[in-house]
Amino acid sequence: MGHVESEPSSAAARSAIDDLDRIIRTARLVIGGCLLLALVGLPLSTLPDPLFALLAWALGLTFAALYAIAWRRARVAQRLIENSEPRAVWAIGWERPPDGANYALFLHGSADDDPDFVVRLPLRRDLRRSTAAWVYGRLEPDILGGVALVGPDGLLATGRVVGRRSARGKWRRFGTEPSGWVRRPPEDWLPPGGH
Repeated sequence: MGHVESEPSSAAARSAIDDLDRIIRTARLVIGGCLLLALVGLPLSTLPDPLFALLAWALGLTFAALYAIAWRRARVAQRLIENSEPRAVWAIGWERPPDGANYALFLHGSADDDPDFVVRLPLRRDLRRSTAAWVYGRLEPDILGGVALVGPDGLLATGRVVGRRSARGKWRRFGTEPSGWVRRPPEDWLPPGGH
């Protein structure tokens, strides 16, 4: 593992906050559009052929809920960067269906081959394979909690720390191909807010 400075540069922290502002704005727009789709679909479900309307309603609610999670994690991450102290880590990012997008975090001085923590991202995004980074937030599993991961150039990710058992399973599958039943999305496809 490489050497990690004790704190990110102020430019990296500022860039991370700007990225989080963009993610928050994008998530709000997507949530609003999805809720509008759901609202339009609900009254149309009374028509003689309600399949399309029910599908619009269900998809609108589902995607609104997913982006609400991303919005909340981005808001938490923004507050953490502004109000808490970072911890230096070495971060390794990977994406694998159905495990999703993850970062393995190795604390400074860690000699173990397994990561100390694994952060699960709410949305698929560009991941750095291996980099020095700083993590803001409590490094404890919490479904509603969140952490911010900042690299030398700015925001790497927002997400939550997963439990030890889940983290070990995800790390054990790191670098392996998913089963034939799981389809990988196109490499260049990222959802809104995933850039």
